[in-house]
Amino acid sequence: MSGILFGLLGGSFIGVSDCVARFTAQRTSLSVLILFVMGFSTTLMTTWFIASGDWPR
Repeated sequence: MSGILFGLLGGSFIGVSDCVARFTAQRTSLSVLILFVMGFSTTLMTTWFIASGDWPR
């Protein structure tokens, strides 16, 4: 069940990052956008590991 939720969450990250990139591409470099998205994903996974101690299934 949590695998489905993480899949939906990942899909929403892709959609949100695409929308953000379309609006901010002229003002912000792509590396900053990628760093932000990867940092958010890393924070989420770190929180998951601390809470459960295992990979999402």
